[in-house]
Amino acid sequence: MKKRLIILGFFGSLFILCFSLLLLNTQATFKDEDKQAKNYQVGNLELELVNDGSDVIPNPLVPNAEITKRVAVKNVANNASYVRVMLFPTIIDKNKITLEAQHPKQFKYTDLDTTNWMYGDDGYYYYLKKLEPGATTQNLLSKIVIDANIDAKYKDSQFDFEVKVEGINTTAGGFSKAWWNDEIPPNSARDKINKKLTE
Repeated sequence: MKKRLIILGFFGSLFILCFSLLLLNTQATFKDEDKQAKNYQVGNLELELVNDGSDVIPNPLVPNAEITKRVAVKNVANNASYVRVMLFPTIIDKNKITLEAQHPKQFKYTDLDTTNWMYGDDGYYYYLKKLEPGATTQNLLSKIVIDANIDAKYKDSQFDFEVKVEGINTTAGGFSKAWWNDEIPPNSARDKINKKLTE
């Protein structure tokens, strides 16, 4: 009886050991997958909007008002990055209600750079070059003009402008996987952006 218990104990211990090794191996696999996923992770990568003190947003809102708003991104990290930005212009009416400002109905970008940047089909503007450490993008824009015939209901409103910045490392295929899930229809804006960033 004692011999049988010893044998059962031995096999029990062996089973626990094998199960533990299998569990450790599974966890290691998950960690490797996580590490690989981080190669494509969207993050700010220490990008920052350039703020040189030149922004001028006259308020309250008046027709034909010219707004100075420089949109450019600097890479302050040690690694190169691909960059995209999304613009959020808003109008805050006299009752403090935030409204979406409609382009080009209520305002216009007068110097939008369509050479170094391209508008995607997802609301983002994409910088068409790899942004090296310490480098700054060309201005996406620097001036906004309020429409001359803006509706009178916007009298005494405030204009606000926010910019969302995203960056991703330049690992081959990383940006298309993270930003578009590798869905790039032929002859689309994504197709053109992809060709520019991979040429």
